[in-house]
Amino acid sequence: MKIQTKRLLFAVILFFTVNANACDVCGGVNSALGLGTGAQGNRTLFGLNFSHRSYTSTTHSLLGTHSTTFEQFNRLEAIAQIKLSEKWQLKGTFVYSDALQLSEDKKVNMRLSGIGDASISTNYFIADNVDSTGNKSFRWSVGLGAKLPTGKFTTPHSDSMIIAPGTGSFDALAQSNILFRYKKWSFINEIQFGLPFQNKFEHRRGISLNTSIYAMRKVGEFGIFGGVQVSYNGTDYISGARNSASVMNSFVVLPTLGTIYKAGDFVFQGNFQKPIWQTIADGHVKQNFAFTLSAIYLFN
Repeated sequence: MKIQTKRLLFAVILFFTVNANACDVCGGVNSALGLGTGAQGNRTLFGLNFSHRSYTSTTHSLLGTHSTTFEQFNRLEAIAQIKLSEKWQLKGTFVYSDALQLSEDKKVNMRLSGIGDASISTNYFIADNVDSTGNKSFRWSVGLGAKLPTGKFTTPHSDSMIIAPGTGSFDALAQSNILFRYKKWSFINEIQFGLPFQNKFEHRRGISLNTSIYAMRKVGEFGIFGGVQVSYNGTDYISGARNSASVMNSFVVLPTLGTIYKAGDFVFQGNFQKPIWQTIADGHVKQNFAFTLSAIYLFN
């Protein structure tokens, strides 16, 4: 029973993560995409995550007219995590992205699909403590990694840039995961930071900073969790100058509700997010909602 509890909580931590990708710059991302450090345990696993995000964009002209479009981002990730030692683990993610823009009458204006930007990271477990009764545990891991320019990308002046599968740049990634468990309750905090570099078109996206706080209650083989994610994305730069027409700057507060279920060595998870406060592209873009469906297999 204790082993099952540890695996369930580990899976929760795995899902409570943010993953940088091309369309994240236009607002808050779902914090359960599944690439975080496993603060609940260091295990080898394979996982699949599907995420969907929906936005509404409005533009205004000097003549007082306005137009509305709807953006949808679908993302499928394959995750591999390998335990290297008691303290170290290696993780990699491979991405397929499908994004489209709809007109006001819901006709497709643009659609881009293809391989997205992969990422790789190493994580180190600073603390992994369990008391003698097994009722309390504390785990803390930190990680460094990189997002790789494996996905198709466009020039910063292209209308389709925001829905492209990739960014064309190497990005540095850093993160921290903390978990405290007492009996059937768990409390999780994750902080992630992304530092993009310039691509071949001299386009550099803004920094990203995300922090999430969650609580989970275990009920049998289920876990019910809720919490909040705060997501910040900075303004992008072109040829070293701030992009005055940027649609990438954002600050979003996203409550999250979800459930997780364990069946043998398989763990399944789903969650839903809807912003309670947001400012994206100076108010011209609104995130509507996001959800994630995930499955992983634990090898040890």
